[in-house]
Amino acid sequence: MPYVKDMNGGKLYISDRVIAQLAGYAAMDVFGIVGMVPQKPISEGILEILGRENLAKGVEVVLADKKGREGEDGEEVSLNLYVIVTYGVRIPEVARNLQERVLYALRTFLGIETATVNVHVRGVKVEN
Repeated sequence: MPYVKDMNGGKLYISDRVIAQLAGYAAMDVFGIVGMVPQKPISEGILEILGRENLAKGVEVVLADKKGREGEDGEEVSLNLYVIVTYGVRIPEVARNLQERVLYALRTFLGIETATVNVHVRGVKVEN
């Protein structure tokens, strides 16, 4: 289901995959984020860090109409980002920076003014 933006003389349809890719790229620019992980782990206790070509798998996009119902013409965007953070960082601060960076990217590149960004920390990695 695409995000729909009214334009002069028509509508712009943005696929949820494009939104997920943009959010994934934005997330990787945030200090303290080691990587994105799939929404559903391979098995309990095993997390696969996604490469740049698969970052969208670490982002769940939920599009809903203004009344909160999932529908064909998604107008409100809600994202769930699944990440691994660096050991020693302040996780709430990293999460806040991540939210701000993703919201900025959505606004700047796609014209999406309002969105909800939920951060799911799935693991902590000790850097060598």
